[in-house]
Amino acid sequence: MSEDRDIFLQAVQAADFLPTDVRESAAAVEDLERRILDLTYCDFLREQIALEPRGPEWTAILSKRLAAIAPFVGVPTLIGTIRTPGAFHYVRVDATTRRIIHCETHETNAPG
Repeated sequence: MSEDRDIFLQAVQAADFLPTDVRESAAAVEDLERRILDLTYCDFLREQIALEPRGPEWTAILSKRLAAIAPFVGVPTLIGTIRTPGAFHYVRVDATTRRIIHCETHETNAPG
């Protein structure tokens, strides 16, 4: 897990396209897990996109997530949550290339 944490931190801190507060808060990552993406998760996302159970805004989020992760089926990834004031960010990293695959930001009512 220590190696996974190092890979995740290195990828987030080097990603200059991420907001500064996300990069600076990377060391406080929560729920860091190694996962291998599989087709069942992509199929689940497709189903949810088709059903639109939470409306068009959520459907757009799921569509972006699917587009970002679909090319990485079968690839080991690291996913963690980084909290910043007023938001949390789900960040997924390709564990092999050590590059960000996807970052999803959700605003909260409470500060970080």
